[in-house]
Amino acid sequence: MIRQPGAAELVQAVIGWLSDQDGAAARSPYMVRVAINALSIVQRELEQGGAAQAEAARRLAGLLGHGGDFEALNAGLVDRIRAGAIAPDDPALLDHLSRTALAMIAIDQPRYRHALAAPTTEAMLPAHPVTLVEVSPRDGLQNEKTILPTAAKVELISRAVAAGVKRIEVASFVHPGKVPQMADAEAVIAALPKMPDVETIGLVLNKRGALRALETAVDEIGMVCVASDAFGQRNQGQTVEQSIAAAGDVLRLARDNGRSAQVTVAVAFGCPFTGRTDPARVVDIVRQLAAFAPREIALADTIGVARPAEVTALIAKVQAETGALPLRVHFHDTRGTGVANAVAAIAAGVRTVDAAIGGTGGCPFAPGAAGNVASEDVVYATDGATGLDLAVLIETAGWLAQQLGKASESSLAHAGDFNNS
Repeated sequence: MIRQPGAAELVQAVIGWLSDQDGAAARSPYMVRVAINALSIVQRELEQGGAAQAEAARRLAGLLGHGGDFEALNAGLVDRIRAGAIAPDDPALLDHLSRTALAMIAIDQPRYRHALAAPTTEAMLPAHPVTLVEVSPRDGLQNEKTILPTAAKVELISRAVAAGVKRIEVASFVHPGKVPQMADAEAVIAALPKMPDVETIGLVLNKRGALRALETAVDEIGMVCVASDAFGQRNQGQTVEQSIAAAGDVLRLARDNGRSAQVTVAVAFGCPFTGRTDPARVVDIVRQLAAFAPREIALADTIGVARPAEVTALIAKVQAETGALPLRVHFHDTRGTGVANAVAAIAAGVRTVDAAIGGTGGCPFAPGAAGNVASEDVVYATDGATGLDLAVLIETAGWLAQQLGKASESSLAHAGDFNNS
């Protein structure tokens, strides 16, 4: 049985202690901001009393890995915090903050609680540790000359789900005159069948797009931030700083309306107009975005210039700043390095990868950008880590190529699986 006074006492003590610790903020500014944000939300719910109070306490207990046992969680921690006996770099406190960061990600998404309810051990690792986010219905189609009818888009989504996809980018809420392929975003979402345990994502570039998305049943909003002023002006009419501010507005708007939200940093490795992107600039952008507590942050190789060693290096730099905040990666296969980059990202600790069936897509505002890394190629290269049905993906790649009137871009669509055992 959860003791509410224990929960409230812990929350208030941690918030007060963190707010007074200049050293903690200097050592781990991201974790401190996220911890305060997370605990502040829980505290407001605790103060509401009744069902909200009980639910907040249950969430906090489960997400902190103590199964609702606040007696164990409180074992001396509050007294040590108040007495100043815990240093900013104390492992016990940093572990607490890490779990609180996970709580921030999951607080508005009850479906994730089971994954965060207890500390992970090797024996408890998920059967399929890599999540593939299928982006063919949005990023895959937005740069194709052939505009598919709504019914075909819905079938593409259904086929992806049949392959086992659990997160799927279904549309973008952008100006139909600039991206006519996405003009039917609302119609696509309205026509989708019920898909239990599947999360749909709608991409937006600004608050106006987010408001459109919130009028639909889409589960999650994906915002785009840019790492290049030149690309940002062409892609969404924003500088880097303006896109960061817009991302903050969209993330707050989504959270206020009970939706999950994440953000992608476009041209994180290179810009078609200004060349290679400075990793330090990307890290600084991610640091600012992390303060808004998104579900995750994605690093996007929008024009396909990254190489595996660069992917590994940038992920390490970003992880040093973001701690427990999950990263996602998004690669294009312009120079044939997309699959290798995805594998490198996974080896570096990233557990969520964007990909598009058939290797479709590209960016309308990025000259020379080829299609996304193909879902079937990533699934083959990661050898079962995604848990997706490779045969269904290959079949769907062929079907999609027919719909678009062009050959599939993926290697597996041409060569097929290798089942010679």
